[in-house]
Amino acid sequence: MKLFTARTLEKRLPCTAVLRIKFGLPREAGFTLIELLIVMAISVMLLAGIYGAYRGHLSTTLAQQHMVEMNQNLRTAVLIMGRDIRMAGVDPSGNAGAGFVTATRSLMEISMDYQSTHAGTKNKPWYDGSISTSGEVVRFDLSTTGELRRRVNAEGKNSLTTGITRHLARNIDAVDFVYLDADGTVLNSDARGMVSDDNRTKIRSVQVTLVARAAASAPVLARKHTDRTIYYNAQGSVILDKSASPDSFRRQMISLTLNCRNMGT
Repeated sequence: MKLFTARTLEKRLPCTAVLRIKFGLPREAGFTLIELLIVMAISVMLLAGIYGAYRGHLSTTLAQQHMVEMNQNLRTAVLIMGRDIRMAGVDPSGNAGAGFVTATRSLMEISMDYQSTHAGTKNKPWYDGSISTSGEVVRFDLSTTGELRRRVNAEGKNSLTTGITRHLARNIDAVDFVYLDADGTVLNSDARGMVSDDNRTKIRSVQVTLVARAAASAPVLARKHTDRTIYYNAQGSVILDKSASPDSFRRQMISLTLNCRNMGT
């Protein structure tokens, strides 16, 4: 039998093992299974807390971002629509026949004589007694894909058979027009929401209600959002009912009354 000396052991065993043999050092102790389970449980709780905080922050950030986008969308549409509606009926000569051409709950067409084909000509007025200059006939309506459209007549035309269409706002789910006379009486009270030819000259203000939708729904990591809101116009009529078909998009509604200061003057 071959005997191993201390020098032989030093060559064959790791350094730590030799030290234990020479000096009687204790063996290194590892973690027990229970200790590992406790550490894992604490780690899971910490990660769950971090994930919850991140999810809440993500949801708040996305909600604020969507609100800003919808506000900008609606603000742009309201500014342009308000300008045109206030100009409806401008007719200094009394010969242009300006006013409301079509007035329904979902479509509005107006005309105004505020430009002239001889603009800039000396001793010529800023109007020309017609509505054939481009931009003097304007129509607002909603496309099937959710764009709020503004269509204006082409130069030399007093109707919208030919014209230019621009999108004022995207992701619009509902647009609603309510027409009021000088006493605040609703003029489009029939089932179709159309104002008759006789009543169009009585329009003195328009209640405009728009419902905008966020461009994207809430992502998977964000807190779940479900829209079941029923949206009403200023008269209490339903213009969009999401209780029947809820989804995860955020929406914002704006409703305002615009006075037609050039109607009836």
